Amino acid sequence: MENFTLVRPKGCDFELEVPSRNLKWYLDGYERYTSTIFSQLCLKSKIVVDIGAHVGYYTLLAKQKNPDSRVIALEASPINVRILRQNIIRNKCRVEVIDKVFHQQRGYVDFHLTEASDNSSIGGNPNSPTVEVLSIGTIGESDLSLNLEESILIKIDIEGFECSALDALANTIENCTNIKIIIEMNPNCLSQQGSDPKILLEKLKNFGFRVFSIADEDLSWREVKGSNLNALLNLNGMGYMNLVCLKASSTSTFSGVLHSGGLYGGERAYLELASSLVSDGNMVHSVIPLPDFGLAEELLNCGSSVSFVKNSKWWVNSKLNLEDLSPEIWSQYIDTELISALKAVDSDFILSSSIVFPQGAVGASILEKPHLWWIQEFGDLDHGFELPLNPPALGKFVKNLSSGVVTVSQSVKNYFFESEDDFVRVIYPQPETGIKDFFATKMNPGVRLAVLGSFQKGKGHEDAIRAVSLLIYSGINLELTFYGDGSHEDKNRLLELANDLDITEHVFIEKFKAERKEIYTNINIALITSRKEAYGRVPGEATAYNVPVIYANSGGPSEYMIDGKTGLAYEPGNFKELSQKISAILEDSEIAFDLVLNAKNRFKELRELGSVGFQFKQLLLSNKLESQDSIYSESIRHAFAILERDSAILERDSAILERDSAILERDSAILERYLVLNSKTWKITRIYRLTKEFMTRK
Repeated sequence: MENFTLVRPKGCDFELEVPSRNLKWYLDGYERYTSTIFSQLCLKSKIVVDIGAHVGYYTLLAKQKNPDSRVIALEASPINVRILRQNIIRNKCRVEVIDKVFHQQRGYVDFHLTEASDNSSIGGNPNSPTVEVLSIGTIGESDLSLNLEESILIKIDIEGFECSALDALANTIENCTNIKIIIEMNPNCLSQQGSDPKILLEKLKNFGFRVFSIADEDLSWREVKGSNLNALLNLNGMGYMNLVCLKASSTSTFSGVLHSGGLYGGERAYLELASSLVSDGNMVHSVIPLPDFGLAEELLNCGSSVSFVKNSKWWVNSKLNLEDLSPEIWSQYIDTELISALKAVDSDFILSSSIVFPQGAVGASILEKPHLWWIQEFGDLDHGFELPLNPPALGKFVKNLSSGVVTVSQSVKNYFFESEDDFVRVIYPQPETGIKDFFATKMNPGVRLAVLGSFQKGKGHEDAIRAVSLLIYSGINLELTFYGDGSHEDKNRLLELANDLDITEHVFIEKFKAERKEIYTNINIALITSRKEAYGRVPGEATAYNVPVIYANSGGPSEYMIDGKTGLAYEPGNFKELSQKISAILEDSEIAFDLVLNAKNRFKELRELGSVGFQFKQLLLSNKLESQDSIYSESIRHAFAILERDSAILERDSAILERDSAILERDSAILERYLVLNSKTWKITRIYRLTKEFMTRK
């Protein structure tokens, strides 16, 4: 029997005993990408079945991610079962453990215990010698009593007998409308049991699954399409790979193209979309520009794979001439790195996450993929950018480059498009901060106000400074902190105003904080002062931390917030009214309590409309989005063809130059040797060299 060591796997809240020889795997993050996707799928799975549970890593992970789920762990090895039960008891989990072999036929089978505990199986394992053969009873599908009306996630890892397990699960697979499977594919083990990867994949396809290979080393996925199987096996480099199997009838794949690698509002909304899509049973790939400021790690934690490209050129703060969209103009927005990344993954849909750049739309046009444009900002009104066209013209341009358009609020839709335009759908983001119990967060004493957001003029920070100055003059002692990033000019503008009003000791500027808990547990009131906020994440985040909200009554917040019920509204720019709203909350603690309580109920209502991912999927399914040739497609593809041609010419010329350099180097060596051989020194020393050679031989 091998030795076991107690460990807390990286990123997990539980401890378990694992084979000591595999300790590093768990400390570094066991099958990290597979674990992440498994975790995301657990979030919306009512039942999780772990067939071949070993010592319970995936079993415990399922309970960690979804404590309310029914988890069934099947493990036949008596040694493993003993440790599995200990691990479950240690973590105080409620799990159904079945110590039998999962099989089509009832009775007993010979089960091989191997030197490596994770290699034990019915027919032995080519990677580990058998030390004992036991006769162990079998259990079938019907014995699990699965409710096929519920969402089911099944993980299968039984050392080459995966095809047999799928056959035993046939009824569940065919009759459960929401079933997902993660299964190991080990060619050597399959071969020993008389099968092979192609047979396994064919069986999965016949069951109606789309199959995705997981590369845990590269933190990436690819859809298995037959022709790329051998390449994927070589790419994995581990001798085995895990496969995510999702029903083709309800699964889509997405490549999201982002405008930055930061963790600001738009990127955080995209994170929530990616997480929602993966947990609903879709595959997501994201392309982000360098530098990365922590977004890639967060995306991987959501289950999205990540590709990097150089920072792409934005088209804001420049002007487009619609009469002269020549290939030369389009070539500025063709990112060949991006196109290569999108082509490698070959997703069903390409999504652009911002209106500030067109590269995602251009790439989709070149690859002839359906393109969904997600507009999360006004651009000019909120961020101070100069749009490449006037808003209605830009909206028309966006439609011509898209198969569908989504905006984060009706206000954004109305700014770029006609309010009744059915081509454009409004889907409100849903900040996933977790709704906590009202008294879960203990507030620090004192009066602290905060404004979260970048420091552009359109964000209205001056309103907060002027309102606070009025309150301080009236005898109320409070602090105002701005959390965000901005230019030195913007920061100085705010500090100079505070100095002019003689309240510099009460106004603070802090850098942007991705960890929102650090902010909301240290403030009493959150202010949204933006003159025109496209959506506004702060109300949802603040509410989750029991912080009341005062907001400028415009843009997105005015659509989903209710003045006097879920927050207090003021006219944008009216700092006197803002100061009155702050006073109202400070004078009556019951107001703050009621606002937060009502806001919690309001956001709960919005969530009941369905997750963001669900709403995006509904849009795709209802509209049946397909790649569309626009009036610009031909020009874009022509520009790309020119770039490809020029690239091929450059590559050819580089090869010629390299060849000529090699010839020159060779000729230089010949010339140098000739000069040496014919030099006077060489001739004079000939006798010495011959003598030395003779003496050496002697």
